[in-house]
Amino acid sequence: MIVVGGYSNEWLDDLWALDVSQVVGPNYSIERIEPNMGPISGNTQISVFGKGFHEASSKYRLLFKVGNKWEEADPGNVQWSDKTEICTLTPSFRK
Repeated sequence: MIVVGGYSNEWLDDLWALDVSQVVGPNYSIERIEPNMGPISGNTQISVFGKGFHEASSKYRLLFKVGNKWEEADPGNVQWSDKTEICTLTPSFRK
């Protein structure tokens, strides 16, 4: 968590950082997805990069959202490269 600035009878130029990874959230993080856009018809090969990924079969689900619609990646298409990369095909949002 990063807090910038502040006010105490005047504007402050403070910068505070607090590592809350052990307190809040899951034990993994997503840093980027490549490519970051694709067709709604799906079937685009993507890589999800992050930290703390562990192959755990049903423990993780890859969900995609367009508008208010959610679709899950086919678990049979998910490949765990290592603890920093997951590859899959995007689902179709044509429905």
